[in-house]
Amino acid sequence: MKKMKYYLQFLAFALCLSFIACSDDDDNKTKPTFPDLQKIEGVVDETTQIEFEVTSSWRLTSSALWCKFVVEGEEVNSCSGEAGKQTVTIKVLDEATELLKSYKSEISLWMDGYKEVICEVTRPATGYEIVLLDKDGNPYSDESPATVAYGISVTSFKVKSNFDWRLKSWPEWLSCSQVSDVAGVSTTAISPKIEKGYTKNPLKGNLVFENEAGEEVAEIPVKYDGIPADMIEYSMGEYAKWNFSLDGSQYASSGGMETNWDDVPVIFTVTAKDDKYKIVFINKENFIDTRVSSDESWFYIEDNMKGEIKLFARENDAVDREGYLMIFPVGVYDAIGEENFDNIVLVDGELSAAYSKYAVTLKQMGMPRGYIVKDTENQVKSLKWLVDEGESEETLKQEYETSNVYRLTLKGACSQLALCPSGYGSGYIMTPVEFKSEDESSWEEAFASPDWSSPPYFNITDIPADAKGQMIVRIQNSNTGETFGVLIVEVKM
Repeated sequence: MKKMKYYLQFLAFALCLSFIACSDDDDNKTKPTFPDLQKIEGVVDETTQIEFEVTSSWRLTSSALWCKFVVEGEEVNSCSGEAGKQTVTIKVLDEATELLKSYKSEISLWMDGYKEVICEVTRPATGYEIVLLDKDGNPYSDESPATVAYGISVTSFKVKSNFDWRLKSWPEWLSCSQVSDVAGVSTTAISPKIEKGYTKNPLKGNLVFENEAGEEVAEIPVKYDGIPADMIEYSMGEYAKWNFSLDGSQYASSGGMETNWDDVPVIFTVTAKDDKYKIVFINKENFIDTRVSSDESWFYIEDNMKGEIKLFARENDAVDREGYLMIFPVGVYDAIGEENFDNIVLVDGELSAAYSKYAVTLKQMGMPRGYIVKDTENQVKSLKWLVDEGESEETLKQEYETSNVYRLTLKGACSQLALCPSGYGSGYIMTPVEFKSEDESSWEEAFASPDWSSPPYFNITDIPADAKGQMIVRIQNSNTGETFGVLIVEVKM
């Protein structure tokens, strides 16, 4: 038993010596050498690298979630490795961002139970950021600035921002709305449009944005390239129409319910790129549009070559007349070409709709005289003014209220004639009919009716070959009832 007692005492003593030895080893353990502290200025959404050398296994941690390590393409919160020279990639994110506030993250290195900060990453304060996006969602840039479209076109911009915004103001040459939206890509669009009077020349300006507190915090440049080379503007509006008096001394707009006459000249301006435009005179005769010179035209102009134009009309001693003053951008006119003008612009004697935007429609009062007849059956024998048959104009006026009285003689039966009173183009007409015949029944179903078109044609239908006497068609203004023409129809076999 004594031997066993001494054995146990020896074993306890040996264990104590072992613990003491271990304790001495711990106390004598050497702290590893850590790299010098590095300081890095980070940039949001970009990566940077830190380099260091260690003598044992290591691990790195970041004190901020916005500061990540990139390992094999993945963003992680910590990374580790073995002894030796090291290169570690760090990425700065935009998480937990408060505007106008800077942030700092500490990168700690762990080795052999020791920890030390070896790098400080500073993320600079984030300012107010806002951009306009194109239709594909791409931001405009200094190389490709946001451009407002010309004329009636409306440009729409989406907004991408890091704050809740409101559009506060815009240049005077734009019309816009004070729209607003929250941070991110907006669902609301900004839709600026060029104001009238500013369309001619290139312009630059800024859209000014404010935050929720009403503080102006951002400006975005916008520009306008000026009127396109293929466009022209008239100060009195597109598709303008003007009427002139019989003597050419007054004019009025042909639009609207009321007519207000003013003294000639008509003064207006045209807007064209670099003031380069070409003027063409088109006169209408028998409903055929024909290009004429200024001297040949019934209207003429004075032009200062800078877009300021005065329009005049010569005195009219005949029937109503019409025409177009056409003003082309030089580039458009040159593209048409002198030799091709009639074939391209005046197709079959009629102004092409494709070029009507370059035309000002002009009309002048005249004395209605005669009729234009479309006779598909070739039954018209003659069309004569009664004055040429010996009647006086005064006698005709007393009997018919107008001296514009014509006799239409047909060769025989006619199913349809289309007629238009020459010199009258002011609107719809009425065509009351009476018969002067011993046997009115001989006219059977003969009838005259307007077709409600412009110019004001009317139709005479179902005229029998044996019709006796006269069919008298009175052509009247459907609004005033004024008689401006009479047609006496007879059948002479």
